[in-house]
Amino acid sequence: MRDREWMRWLRRRWREAARDNQWLIPALGALSGFLLAMTVGTGGGVETHRWTVNVDRSRDTLIASLGLVFTSLSIVLALASVSSQNVVNRFGSRTLRIYLRRSSSRWVVGTFALAATFILTEQFQLRRLDPDSPAPVAGLTISVVLLVVTGTTLIWYISSVVKWFRVDRTVTGVTASIEETLRKIRRARAGTVRTEVPDRPTHATDLLAQGSGHLAEVDTDMMLEALGSIEAQVVITSHVGAAVVRGQPIGWLAPRDPDVVSPPETRVADRMDVSGTRELGDSVEYGLFALVDIAIMALSPAVNDPTSAVEVIEELSFLFPRLADEALGPFAVPDDAAWPRVVVFARSFGQLVEIATTQIVLYGLSDPNVVRALRHLATSLYLLDLDDDDRRYV
Repeated sequence: MRDREWMRWLRRRWREAARDNQWLIPALGALSGFLLAMTVGTGGGVETHRWTVNVDRSRDTLIASLGLVFTSLSIVLALASVSSQNVVNRFGSRTLRIYLRRSSSRWVVGTFALAATFILTEQFQLRRLDPDSPAPVAGLTISVVLLVVTGTTLIWYISSVVKWFRVDRTVTGVTASIEETLRKIRRARAGTVRTEVPDRPTHATDLLAQGSGHLAEVDTDMMLEALGSIEAQVVITSHVGAAVVRGQPIGWLAPRDPDVVSPPETRVADRMDVSGTRELGDSVEYGLFALVDIAIMALSPAVNDPTSAVEVIEELSFLFPRLADEALGPFAVPDDAAWPRVVVFARSFGQLVEIATTQIVLYGLSDPNVVRALRHLATSLYLLDLDDDDRRYV
């Protein structure tokens, strides 16, 4: 079990580093370029009458190619800075984080780092050869190919950045992030059932957070393994994505028989991963908050762009019918007798509706177009097949 915990921790930290650290992919690209150059080496020279480029001219060509690569890289970095500033000024810091997660800039910079490191290493390796000897074919060929790849990548990156200057493409990009989260939640909840959070019995003991950060993952399978043969119920009262502090109660543990000794609470609490970085793919709420940010910033007097808020409301009217088809709300992992062994709290459909609409209603009721869009959203929600609690929010 310790090996599984270590692998789970390692996978999550790698995902966080790959998504949040903008330097990791470029660093791997530079390392790949160096290793490729060392592998190719300076071999591949041919006779002068077949290959007219000598080593001296080859070094000049590589230096010129390196200049083109760094010039293109400066364009990429300038575009990344401008687009990031545009996103945070128009849409908010939460949208900026989603943009950075979905941005191709680190992959583009990684490609440029690979090309620049390869060309630079190859150029230094050519210094060991006679300037008048035939130039190595392999190194020059790979350099030309990498130069073409970086140019193509630059054109593709410009087109992808321009999309984030359009409100409609930004809104659909955030929605795509929410749908990715829904697919992840659907896979994680396979084999579970919807339930209500049970009342806490008097003999229950607290489950305390083992660290400070955001509740990133609740591994129900490993919790069941920690319980073993003991018939006990674990209830997590904090939702995934919630901010927790070390020592804070985030759930409780109660044996079915009060006279039975329960397993150590810390052994069960260790199966909940608390991360210092909030994982966007763990909760739908983060994406909804980003959409709300776009709407209320558009409604602010400083921006005064209610049409953008209307676009967000229309996107919500498309998104919520898809959310209504998902198994949202608290869920449980039952045993063979259908008794819920592990219960995890999660926000219901109605609570997500409240999160997405409260601030927009508060700031948008003075604009007639926003009011009409909200009425249309309310009508579309009313037509959904909802239970009584969810319909109360609507």
